[in-house]
Amino acid sequence: MRIGQYAKLSCEEPFRIFFPVGVVIGLSGVLLWPLFYMGITSTYPATVHARFMSEGFLSCFIFGFLGTAGPRVLSAQPFSGWEVSRLLALVGAAAMAHFWSYHALGDTFFTGALIFFAASLIRRFRQRQDSPPPNFSLVALGILNGILGAGLLVFNEWTGLAPTAYRLGSSLVNIGFVLLPVLGVGPFFLRRLLDLPSSDDLVPAKRWTFGVAILTGLTIDASFAQELFNSNPAIGWIRCAVVLGFLARTVPRRGDNSLATSLRMSLITLVAGLGLMAILPGYRVPAMHVLFIGGFTVAVFSVGTRVVLGHSGNLHLLGTRRWFFLVALLLLIVAMISRFTADFVATRNEHLIGAAICWLVATALWALLVLPYVTRSESA
Repeated sequence: MRIGQYAKLSCEEPFRIFFPVGVVIGLSGVLLWPLFYMGITSTYPATVHARFMSEGFLSCFIFGFLGTAGPRVLSAQPFSGWEVSRLLALVGAAAMAHFWSYHALGDTFFTGALIFFAASLIRRFRQRQDSPPPNFSLVALGILNGILGAGLLVFNEWTGLAPTAYRLGSSLVNIGFVLLPVLGVGPFFLRRLLDLPSSDDLVPAKRWTFGVAILTGLTIDASFAQELFNSNPAIGWIRCAVVLGFLARTVPRRGDNSLATSLRMSLITLVAGLGLMAILPGYRVPAMHVLFIGGFTVAVFSVGTRVVLGHSGNLHLLGTRRWFFLVALLLLIVAMISRFTADFVATRNEHLIGAAICWLVATALWALLVLPYVTRSESA
């Protein structure tokens, strides 16, 4: 495929450019840890790593998927070249600013990217010829989480006046921004993987479905705010129970295949990660990595595999190359366990390095065997 054709296709289907960019940023963000512990770099990479993973790796998969699926679900026009290039430039500028530790500037660029992306989707929503599933309201709320959270980070970083707002912003960006879209899209996409009818066809009262989704999202957001002023572990348990209840209501219980199994596993791990955050409030960071690695990473790779292979006309490869996905999944599970246990053992650094290497190998394997197909069109 020629560069011009690829650029044109990437505007109609932005995943073709955002998935590869996200993988590069993600690999860079995790590679920082082995480089630091081997003495190659001297700056402790915690903040850069966190920003690369939430504002780079995960956001690129969100932008790529929603930028492709959003206009189709709404029966609206696809993204333009100007929109895709501007969004890509803002994400890239944010990553570069964070790399050089200009975090206030990086968060500012990321806030701009979210606002621009939201405005592009709102414009298409107003022009829509069809309406999205009610649970997609969680997607909108997740983007709003990202905008508000990044805005709070920016305000504190530029002024130094709002450390409490910074904590809330971190929760909204690092958890809410990804968790809510996964809850909104995951069960819907799982039905697509299993060739099951949409849950909207099974639930007559769409307003009720919409209301439950919004209530779920707002309860999760309220729990982040409550944690700023109250250390009661019941807050974490309520958040976990709300997510479990929502998934129990929306996730189909029949049907199975390799991608559906991995996506189900990621949704279950979301609940486990939130539960660990409630059980072990003093170990919030390792518990959050259960959420990030076993939940978010497995979810985006499961959905990403189906999107890339489906749009390139290569779904048949799921039946012939299941081994690579299984190996990548096992490596991610090992990475999750190693990172979680690191803070409980004397060999913490070795566990962190092992977790990083497993994540890097799993992601590189997925990229090697899936991403080459972003240059191929189903109609070609």
